[in-house]
Amino acid sequence: MDLISEYVRTVQKMGDMENDGLDSKKKAKQYNRSADRLREIASEINHDRSEEKPAFSHLLFHERADIRIWAAHHILEVMDYHGETRKYALKEISLVASCDESINGLGNRMWLEQWLTAHPEDQSLL
Repeated sequence: MDLISEYVRTVQKMGDMENDGLDSKKKAKQYNRSADRLREIASEINHDRSEEKPAFSHLLFHERADIRIWAAHHILEVMDYHGETRKYALKEISLVASCDESINGLGNRMWLEQWLTAHPEDQSLL
């Protein structure tokens, strides 16, 4: 199966779930399982299918913001990328952190602060 297509479909499904509301334990568990699957896909591409890493990095430029932000986090947290890809991932997270006034923006602001504290060398990429 094409892992990148599965990744995109899973993010889209999660967006639909958010729009419908995560108002039950069952829905929240399903959402969390989907988030775990995204992380698994990113890890599998990184470790077992490195030939797919260039295509995965193109998700940073996807038309859907939710796909861009998930990919950005996984590129930094789970995968081994360097240079421009890391820079674009950090810039995507920084954009959401600075422009999104929702709880999502707050979460990304907190994440970015913690990330830069733990990885001060990435400050120069912003």
